Amino acid sequence: FGVAVTDPVRLPWPASRAVADGVAGEVVHVDWFGNLVTSIGAGDVVAGGVVSVAGREVGPVGTFAEISPGAVAWLVGSSGRLEIAAHQTSAAAILGVGRGAPVLLRLRNSTKK
Repeated sequence: FGVAVTDPVRLPWPASRAVADGVAGEVVHVDWFGNLVTSIGAGDVVAGGVVSVAGREVGPVGTFAEISPGAVAWLVGSSGRLEIAAHQTSAAAILGVGRGAPVLLRLRNSTKK
């Protein structure tokens, strides 16, 4: 398949960061389906947390199939990152956001900032 690479270069990945009421990150990729892949890793996910993106609150689901028609939800995707997805449509289109959009994962009982 070609010459072996002995000195690969890792591309910088936007980091998530702890904030007073949760974890802040950003959308790093919009996939083919319109799912928003974020910089928030599975290890930073707060069980039962609420995601704020584009002025909307998005609740958690365990699988894509659990998302109600017309709804947007978040889950940890196969990339090991928090993803925001919609039922059989594009979350990016519904929310009107793309790469670089800020995302906040906060505890459900936190007050809005």
